[in-house]
Amino acid sequence: MSSIGGIFSIAASALRASQAAIAVTGQNVANAGTEGYSRQHLRLEAAPGVRMTEGRFGGGVDVNGVDRSRDILLDAGFRGESSRSEGFRSHGELLHRVESLLGEPGPEGVSAVLDRFFSAWSDLATSPESAAARGTLRQEALGLTERLNDLAAGVDRLRQEGVERLSQQAGRIQALVGDLAAMNRSIVTAESDGMPAPDLRDARDRALDELATLIPIQVRPSADGSVRVTLEGIALVDGPRPPEVGVVLFGGEVRLQVGDARISLSAGQGAVGGTMEAVNRDIPALRTGLDTLAQALVDSVNAIHRTGTNPMGDEGVDFFHLPLDGAGDPLPVSAATLRLSDAVAASALAIAAGPGSDPGTPENAHQAGRNEVALALAGLRDATDAGLGQSLGEHYGELVGGLANRIRQSRDGAAVHRTLAQQADFRRLEVSGVSVDEEMVKLIQFQASYAAAARVLSAADEMLQTLLRV
Repeated sequence: MSSIGGIFSIAASALRASQAAIAVTGQNVANAGTEGYSRQHLRLEAAPGVRMTEGRFGGGVDVNGVDRSRDILLDAGFRGESSRSEGFRSHGELLHRVESLLGEPGPEGVSAVLDRFFSAWSDLATSPESAAARGTLRQEALGLTERLNDLAAGVDRLRQEGVERLSQQAGRIQALVGDLAAMNRSIVTAESDGMPAPDLRDARDRALDELATLIPIQVRPSADGSVRVTLEGIALVDGPRPPEVGVVLFGGEVRLQVGDARISLSAGQGAVGGTMEAVNRDIPALRTGLDTLAQALVDSVNAIHRTGTNPMGDEGVDFFHLPLDGAGDPLPVSAATLRLSDAVAASALAIAAGPGSDPGTPENAHQAGRNEVALALAGLRDATDAGLGQSLGEHYGELVGGLANRIRQSRDGAAVHRTLAQQADFRRLEVSGVSVDEEMVKLIQFQASYAAAARVLSAADEMLQTLLRV
């Protein structure tokens, strides 16, 4: 049968196991509110038994390390939804700032300014000889050019801020992948003796969670305890030295550079993807739409205004400035470069309301009271532009409506995936979270185990004393 010494050994191992279990329980209770902490549990295994003539007797219990409760599939689900939520949120947030620049609907929005511009032409058509009507028209036209100039500058500024944000995000990615590579090395070293390092693994998972909010990552664990992290099949963490991460301009688009690879992401692919979608697609599309509006405005207004003769007797005068190249060919007009022609900017009398007495001849003279040009220009408010296939107001309304729809889609996407991320995190916490009530039950259990082991030790001691007294 087992010797008294064997009983002492078994009881001592039980005491050590109970002490270790109480220590782990205390660690769980202490970190019940620590974000990213995974509930730990003691790994206990029966010690190898001893074979004797009477049979095989147990050798007690061995403490083989501390494991943590974690499910990599639940981690992957949470990180995927977190990445999508942050992607749509960052995309919608940047576009909302662009929408604020438009000021629609409102008295300072382009729609209102454009409407006042055409109304001023109607007023001039009513009073074609009125100097006040011409002055008001020039002022409204100046307000329109300045509003489009300011809007174009604001859109460009927000795009540049988006590029700077991408640069900052790339810097954070670089720091995180560097930390993850260092954590991989620490975990491999710490677990080389077969004992897990739960605290180091928790720190690594927190870094992975943060990285997932920036970019859509794929995480694959390795047998040695390290993890391999990839983005679109490109390795971010794979070995001791992570690749350089930055932002580059390629093909007119801003892309994330990882080593030699240039990666383009879209909304729903982390904060970087959401910002990149706005910077590369939505903001340039709006800017192009504004330029198209400015070009159509210049072409249509100038084409009609050139047919008129102003009170100074000048015909063929451009209302808006039309830039020319060295050969005299017209250059494109943008919302940023839109301005009044030099003649109109110098004097409101350069504005024509009607045709001359004999257009195209030296005898051509201003005809007082004629308003055909002013009427035609006022009619541009609702007329279909040949280049746009719709009116100027409808074109701008589509720009505003398209932007609003993109913002709504991003907000809806962010809300949906935020809810899914919260649900995924709740399921993850069911596995890895600490319940103080459960830990208290375990504490009582381990305390009772410790007392029972002590009682076995006491009984063995009494047996030994009895034997010595014989």
